[in-house]
Amino acid sequence: MRLEEIIQRDKKWLLTLIVFCIMAPLALNYVYGQIYIENLPFGVVNLDDSSLSRSIVSGFESHPGLKVSFYGTSESELEEAIKAKKITAGMIIPDDFYQDLLKKKEPRILLLIDGTNLLTGKNALGYSSAILETFNAQFRLTYLEGKNMLPQAARQKMANFTFTERVLYDPLLGYPSYVIYFVELYMIQMFYVFFYLLPLLVEEKNALFEQRSAWKDIRKRCENILARLGVMGITINISSFIGLGLCNVFFSLPLRGSILIYFIFMAVFLLALTAVSLAISYFINERGAVYCAEIYLITGLVVILTSGAVWPEYMMPGGMPQMVKIIWPFIHAALPFRFFNLKGLGWDLMLPYIWHCILYAFCWLAIGISLYYLKFTTGKKSYDL
Repeated sequence: MRLEEIIQRDKKWLLTLIVFCIMAPLALNYVYGQIYIENLPFGVVNLDDSSLSRSIVSGFESHPGLKVSFYGTSESELEEAIKAKKITAGMIIPDDFYQDLLKKKEPRILLLIDGTNLLTGKNALGYSSAILETFNAQFRLTYLEGKNMLPQAARQKMANFTFTERVLYDPLLGYPSYVIYFVELYMIQMFYVFFYLLPLLVEEKNALFEQRSAWKDIRKRCENILARLGVMGITINISSFIGLGLCNVFFSLPLRGSILIYFIFMAVFLLALTAVSLAISYFINERGAVYCAEIYLITGLVVILTSGAVWPEYMMPGGMPQMVKIIWPFIHAALPFRFFNLKGLGWDLMLPYIWHCILYAFCWLAIGISLYYLKFTTGKKSYDL
């Protein structure tokens, strides 16, 4: 089958795929591209109303990440506001806070954080802790200086050691760099397997077994299928790379790996998907292909959570990662793909992952080809679902 015939036959899917692979990561980066979460609703109950407590409240009001509002004179009112989702977090400054501080009674400010949202809760806690630590250090410094200690000596007494930090690979700790890479692979496998590949294989299977063609015709049919899959694979490779590249240009998404490794790794992943799809197609018909797509959409979250991309493999129950690696290839690719793009891994570190995908692909290819060979030679009815 010539290239022009392949493009003409699959032009709808090819165009859809190009738009899908380019626009989907751009849309995700646009939605999740905000580096900092700002204007989180934050409640304050100031029972002390001293100059220090008012300064602390002023520090919270001036922070761009928080939008401060005042909630009565009790902890219960603040808790009710959090339960009603009016605020994300809150702070209670107790009675006589400043006086107790001067008397070294170690008064405590209470922070209430809504833990139902991991992202907003952790940001609210981080903002609040940073503000309070700053005021705590300032008060200690002022207190020591008030004891007739020279400012330089007071600072040395407070800071016995210093530290600095350097965040590697993604200094801004952006949310897109955590999710975009494996979500990209997830969407590619969804489109490639359940919207294109399985319907194609089922259609070719029905034609093959109905016509009972000679081996020469079977070989020609297989060559045509491989040609179509090759064009689709090249399109996926190029369009997905363009999509991530545009994210790098417009949203500074890290993209550090070698282009050659990128294309080889993606090709091996598509080979693994093709291999397991060949075995699945033996057991289903056209309606079964639709059911598979529906099941995949229902269990998609399970596929992501068991891939090692959001929860490490060593924290999973014993034997579970090994079982998942036998069933579906996403676990072989999701985490390595993110590491590759974020860290720019070379051949020495990427080859083991590539070999795992290749081994998976050959095992399932052997199973799929054996099933089709036995059916064609024996004429046994397949178990179409």
